[in-house]
Amino acid sequence: MQIVCAVLSFLLFCGFAFPGIVSACTLDSNGQGVAINCTKKPFMESHTVYADGKSTIRFHGQCYYSQGENAWNKHYYINAYWDGTQARESVTISGENKTGTVISTCPSNPWLNNVVCQKKSFSGSAFGDYQITGATQYPLTGKALSDAEKAQLRTEVEKKKQEAACANPVLVSPAASGGHFAIPATIKIEVRHNPSNPPKEWTFTWAPTPKQGEWPTAPVAQSVTLSNLKTVNGVTTGTFNTSKVGEWRIQWKVNLPPYCNKGPYAAMSTSFSVREKSKGEAMSDKMLKDKAHTAPGMKVNTGKPMPDPVDQQKLRQQTTTVTPQQTQQTGPGTQQKVLQPNLQQQQKLPQQQKQQMGQ
Repeated sequence: MQIVCAVLSFLLFCGFAFPGIVSACTLDSNGQGVAINCTKKPFMESHTVYADGKSTIRFHGQCYYSQGENAWNKHYYINAYWDGTQARESVTISGENKTGTVISTCPSNPWLNNVVCQKKSFSGSAFGDYQITGATQYPLTGKALSDAEKAQLRTEVEKKKQEAACANPVLVSPAASGGHFAIPATIKIEVRHNPSNPPKEWTFTWAPTPKQGEWPTAPVAQSVTLSNLKTVNGVTTGTFNTSKVGEWRIQWKVNLPPYCNKGPYAAMSTSFSVREKSKGEAMSDKMLKDKAHTAPGMKVNTGKPMPDPVDQQKLRQQTTTVTPQQTQQTGPGTQQKVLQPNLQQQQKLPQQQKQQMGQ
């Protein structure tokens, strides 16, 4: 526990609160008199930068600290991330099961530029024993890099931007040339590209599908406009609707900067077929359509003749009930059900009995 406290105390209170190299710092934690000595700031162990200015940097540091006659060397690591709006640092102490996270808000990448940041939050067991104050430098490793190192990172970012600008666009949809679409066809177009170089000059050609043994005919340019065409964050999307059966080809261009040495533009294309629906596809579509227009509890019309509807009034007139008094024995172990007469027969029965008594 004392090891973790000593290292983190240095990181949070001493090491990053001042821009210069810290030669020594003493902290009295819980009356234990722990002495910490870090002769160097943490160094950049590895890094990755991206064309959009985001970065990931791993810092590695080492502290020498002592308590009485005992002394140790302890390594610590800080993984620093810039996501475009905030700086995130994950702190780990080698050999200890304690970590911590510090998030800072900055106007730009603090590991590429000299900017002033504000602490947003901190969390984790690594900071449980100490109160972090506003006097601490944020981000923790904001001044761990020299001006020359920051300049080198900025140069790498510019190189990444050039590489991205020279890269050919990537067709996402249709997935690959040679695809098939059944009429009426709705084909989504999606192209990923450098945000500064969206696709342009869309052209469409069409040719009838050759029959077996026939030579294919030359494609003919078609007047087609992509609907819902838009570009957002380097992704251009649109929709192409057609019921024209045949072989289609779409082509587009993107501009290229002079330093790419690939010419003024790059041309890309994709091909696909549009055809009639098969019997199975047509039947499946019909079943789905019937199901969508069927109220809950009703059966789908399959085309087969349906029985005549039941006359409910006639059914009620024909329905009779059986009571225990209307059951007579007809033999050992058997019973015969006597149907109850209808209402008119029940009304005539007393009249017939009176006439018989009068005679």
